[in-house]
Amino acid sequence: MRTPTIVAGCVAAVLVVGLLARGESPLQAQNAPALSRVEGRVTFTETIAPIVYDNCVSCHRPGEAAPFSLISYDDVRNRGQLIAAVTERRYMPPWQATHGYGEFADERRLTDAQIQAIAAWVKSGMPEGDRSKMPAMPKFTTGWRLGTPDLVLEMPKEFEVPASGPDIFRNFVIPSGVLEDKWVRAVEFRPRARTVVHHALFAYVRAGAYSSIDGADGQPGFRGLAPIGANPAIAPAGPLGGWAVGATPRFLPEGLALPMSRGSDFVIQMHFHPTGKVEREKSTVGIYFADKAPDRMLRVLQLPGLFGIGQGIDIPAGEKNYVISRSATLPVDVRIFLTQPHAHYLGKEFKATATLPDGTERPLLWIQDWDFNWQDGYNYKQPVVLPKGTRIDVRITYDNSASNPRNPSNPPKRVWWGEESTDEMGSVSFGLIPVRKEDEPEWAQFAGQQLKGTLLAAGQNGTLQRLAASQSRGLLEAPGAGRGALAALLGRGRGAAAASDAPAAGPAAPSEPTGPSLPAQVMADLFSGIGGNAGALQRGLDFTVSVLAANPNHAQALAWHGAATLYYSATNADLSTLDRIGLFQRATKEMDSAVGIAPDDVRVRMARGVVLRLLTPTMPRLGNVPGLIENARADHQRIFDLQQGQLGTLSSHSLGELLQGLAELNSRQGKTADAEKYYGMIQSMLKGTDYAARAAEWMKTKQPLPQAQTNCVGCHVN
Repeated sequence: MRTPTIVAGCVAAVLVVGLLARGESPLQAQNAPALSRVEGRVTFTETIAPIVYDNCVSCHRPGEAAPFSLISYDDVRNRGQLIAAVTERRYMPPWQATHGYGEFADERRLTDAQIQAIAAWVKSGMPEGDRSKMPAMPKFTTGWRLGTPDLVLEMPKEFEVPASGPDIFRNFVIPSGVLEDKWVRAVEFRPRARTVVHHALFAYVRAGAYSSIDGADGQPGFRGLAPIGANPAIAPAGPLGGWAVGATPRFLPEGLALPMSRGSDFVIQMHFHPTGKVEREKSTVGIYFADKAPDRMLRVLQLPGLFGIGQGIDIPAGEKNYVISRSATLPVDVRIFLTQPHAHYLGKEFKATATLPDGTERPLLWIQDWDFNWQDGYNYKQPVVLPKGTRIDVRITYDNSASNPRNPSNPPKRVWWGEESTDEMGSVSFGLIPVRKEDEPEWAQFAGQQLKGTLLAAGQNGTLQRLAASQSRGLLEAPGAGRGALAALLGRGRGAAAASDAPAAGPAAPSEPTGPSLPAQVMADLFSGIGGNAGALQRGLDFTVSVLAANPNHAQALAWHGAATLYYSATNADLSTLDRIGLFQRATKEMDSAVGIAPDDVRVRMARGVVLRLLTPTMPRLGNVPGLIENARADHQRIFDLQQGQLGTLSSHSLGELLQGLAELNSRQGKTADAEKYYGMIQSMLKGTDYAARAAEWMKTKQPLPQAQTNCVGCHVN
């Protein structure tokens, strides 16, 4: 997906799209003749129209996402050469699974005879034929296709899709309002601006899990690809299916349903394709619940696990044949209902094969030319039953060369595993259930071992560290309790008991969430600690812990504890990768929570803004994460807005740091005009100071200054 994502748009998170939505056929579908060979004179009315009506008009009609209609004879004749070319190449209709390598339902594939008929018709001059033999125009259902939904949800605000530009991947959060745990049998999706919506993926997440980033850039939702299964920080969470162009909703097979936790948020991840006209999307979804919890739950086997995070994907620029592979031996007999592949733009080939205990090979899926723009899931015509001891092998190939027309980078660049569409992932997922219900505990144990092994491998190969550095949230809860200073840090935070070495006396616990300001000495310790004074850092941490033990919602203590923890995680060389990730997650969560509690508290905004401003240039890959830099810029901007009427009363140091931070962060984001505005204020309001000298240096190149010229902590070190 062109980013803008996942879930993924991201795409990657939803493993059951195939069961919940498949390609739509007209109500009178299958009126095309069964052509075994091309005979006689081929005409539009008798041969071509039935083919087009059964296979093309579900998308190629007014109001749908296809760029043109194929309703009338003139429509098809005007595109005849193109239609012959794309069908001969099997680019259209979009269907990537190789025929015969797995038997799939609703195969969107023309027969060889149909393709030959189209070619013959074009070659013969595209005759119309007898109009009296023209088939009836297909009829498509309107309204809710599955009946009245049990729950209808609508995006709170509309999202504007620009007329032009790259594809957009955007996540929209809708509070579900469900008061008890539910079981979902189907989700019906109704986009308003159908011409720009390429596909959508659905999931539920813990209420408020995305509150810190939803709308943070001034637009509804948030960008990116966020694999649901790879982020415990948003749990409980899970996939709820998806929709693609031309799809129609379906109920899960009788007796199966997907969980949806009470009070959860419903998330729609959409892929938008600008069409030359500004569109405004405000989607609606209808959700259909089961009357009771199902007897059996659909399970997922994903190879490699968590979309390949444990494979150490690191594709050199120019590499044409980069391969990852993974195998798993089934611990019990299983029944597989569907399969769904996933990679990004560099993916080229997928192959999945089952080898039975007797050595017999059974093909499961083969995609020879992956196209990221046509995400799809594949339902088997009949469930595939595989006995205990069957080995499933998955092999995925990538092409990171300039000859790959889908490569988003020109020239090619080195690519790692990651959630953005210009990163890579790779997996084949299988939706299944154990044949015998009594085997489910053994399957659960097997699945847990697979997950544990995947995360361990990801920690060992450095992928988790890169992921933590590329997102404002980590993946794992912090491990390692009981290990000295790290254990002390991990034991502190919202609701944690005060450590035994905390100060004997602290301030009285404030009754309101924001509370009184931390004492001046504590603030001095915290600034000095972030400047490199380990003793001062520990004193500041201890004091914030004592405050939080009495009042977990003390926003300033929460923000500064998070800031100090983030500094510790970034600078302590003795931490393991997993420890560092755990601290990163806790720190960012604490700071984001504090801003949520007290968004207009200068003391709170200062904590997050300062530490992110200082650390983003130095932590590996962290400085390239727009979300974190934007948080720092937003914090400085809010402080500026709150104090705009009293800027003249601030000390030169306070004013200089505020304006320097705003100028620097805008410059790092490429917002040159805004940076120039604040550097200009420095030159006019702080003449003769070091800040003015730095501003003059910036004005020469209008490029971000070296960090040594922008640090603020030097005067705070004891």
